[in-house]
Amino acid sequence: MQRKCAFSATYRLSVLLLLMSVMTSLARHGDGSEPVFPRFMREATRIIASSNREYYLVEQRKVVGIWRFGAAEMLASFAIKEGDFCATVTNDGLCLLVESDTHRLVGWNPFRRQTVLDIKLEEKGYSMSAVGDIVSVGTWDGSVIVLSLSQRRKLWTAKHDIGHVAVSVSPDQEIVASGGADGSVRLWQAKNGSLVRALEVHKSPIQDIEFNSSGRFILTAGRFDELAHVVDVGKNRVVRKYPCQGLARCVDFSPNEKLVCVGTGKLSKRAPRKNAGVVQVWAFDSGNVVYKEALHKTLVTSVAFTKDGRMLLTTGSNWLKAIRFGRELE
Repeated sequence: MQRKCAFSATYRLSVLLLLMSVMTSLARHGDGSEPVFPRFMREATRIIASSNREYYLVEQRKVVGIWRFGAAEMLASFAIKEGDFCATVTNDGLCLLVESDTHRLVGWNPFRRQTVLDIKLEEKGYSMSAVGDIVSVGTWDGSVIVLSLSQRRKLWTAKHDIGHVAVSVSPDQEIVASGGADGSVRLWQAKNGSLVRALEVHKSPIQDIEFNSSGRFILTAGRFDELAHVVDVGKNRVVRKYPCQGLARCVDFSPNEKLVCVGTGKLSKRAPRKNAGVVQVWAFDSGNVVYKEALHKTLVTSVAFTKDGRMLLTTGSNWLKAIRFGRELE
């Protein structure tokens, strides 16, 4: 009788633990399914998606890895030198990185595990964007540099303004958009560097800039005015304004273009905690807030939707966070 009671207690405890595990999973991911992420990504400090969102460049302190969407392991990872750098990943998985000390653009193939590109830029890179054959680099000195991957050379260099420049290449590889410290957005012909038009968008430096998947809209982050703006490229004007809780630092469109995301930070340690590390997501058409949470302790360093659009990846002062959206937001 005592053995039977002991067995029953053990059985009930096992069932209780199993139920707790299932409930925890459901609470974390909504439908109970676990995302497939390599262990390397758990302490990521930055994540950058390719324009087709097939590949993701993952920075973990001074190590960079290339992850293919849905894979359980990294394609490859390699150590980088100390110091700031900017990087991106192409649609076929090529890692592009501008070293801060040498000012060289280096291309690394994770499949062959070898360097396939090495170009001197002369300036320190702030941001990068690559679509197809076109690579754009925005520098800390206000320049926009555009290169051809197939020709392995610089096509042109233009001056946006003084200070840092954020860049983004349009999906059709025809236009390079730059957002400067002067708060303006400038559109350039990717092939020859001709200025198409300029538009005053923010009253403070633009921290990040991103085309949507159709190339019709541009999303910008105005750092000190704490606003994210959407620019209609064809109409040449701002058509959406999203107020941010904190300094706007990084932005992303969802692949289906229904959601926009902004990650924020705070100016100093004395700033209110509520303005630190907030991730905000809006419905693009209505402008309604669909998600808002202080996920990181001080600032958000990157935001990136996954290829299927069902998850948002964010990095910051306490590493990787993954937000799963329900079907009603897809």
